[in-house]
Amino acid sequence: MWLCRPGLAGNPCAGDLDITSVSATGAQTASPDLPAGGEAFDCFYVYPTVSLEAGPNADLTVQPTEIDAARRQAAQFSRLCNVWAPMYRQRTLIAPSPTVHSAAAAEIEYSSLLSAWNDYITHFNGGHPIIFIGHSTGTTVLIELLSQYVDTNPALRQRMVSALLIGGYPEVAPGSDVGGSFRHIPACRSAAQTGCVIGYNSYYGIPPATSRFGRPGDTTLCTNPAALGGGPAALDSIFETSGYAPRGPTPSTPFVEYPGLYQAACVSAGGATWLQITPAARSPADPRPRLTDNLGPDWGLHAYDVNLALGNLLADVQAEERAYHD
Repeated sequence: MWLCRPGLAGNPCAGDLDITSVSATGAQTASPDLPAGGEAFDCFYVYPTVSLEAGPNADLTVQPTEIDAARRQAAQFSRLCNVWAPMYRQRTLIAPSPTVHSAAAAEIEYSSLLSAWNDYITHFNGGHPIIFIGHSTGTTVLIELLSQYVDTNPALRQRMVSALLIGGYPEVAPGSDVGGSFRHIPACRSAAQTGCVIGYNSYYGIPPATSRFGRPGDTTLCTNPAALGGGPAALDSIFETSGYAPRGPTPSTPFVEYPGLYQAACVSAGGATWLQITPAARSPADPRPRLTDNLGPDWGLHAYDVNLALGNLLADVQAEERAYHD
């Protein structure tokens, strides 16, 4: 079962992708289109935990929650690649917590994703280079998939453009860009680098000791999508105009962009490593909204991990695709 795939009727990863960019003065302009040519690449997207079904694991029926996640996080990548997003039997949001986190439910979740991967790589990939995209639970199952089937396979590693493993637990060896989750797949430290990982967890400040993400400390991977080589840089945030977007200007396009509303930098301190999100200085006339950590301090800005830097991630993938063919 596919949530998104080329040619699928009602594909949530296709359709109107127009973006209106809103500046600090409130001026609205059309965001420029990315160059065509994405049909040469595939994106394999795994959505986060969104299922509201009863029981420990979801079934494979496409629900509005999966459609919303794909539209919010993955649709813009269809400018750069063929987006393949499988339905998988993820652990649900509303089942009792001990059941959700049981080993049996986790095994069903991963086995379902692995079945979809085997179907895709056997019948549909056709030798295309691949960008892996995951968030939260999607990142968790992708780490396992990559460690077992890509990291150990030189031919598939050669086909991997990059992996966006966001809002999860990719690890590196202390003081290294490799080791930890993978033996051969390093962190991305340049937009011209391929076969590497971009990963981060976003917070307004140091994650609490009880935080869900950003720990255990200096082995947690953080690559700033706005500055892969390191240091602070401005984020290019893109949200759906309605639904999941923070309240703010409502242009007529389905997506809205807030360039430079935030700065970001990877930080390690107090036994944690995270992407520090700092609101840029703003004038009273700036109409753009600020995000809140609405899930609580332990979660930080987890709900917005992807969209906070979606414009940067698109630029990173575009540069990696160029480097891959060079």
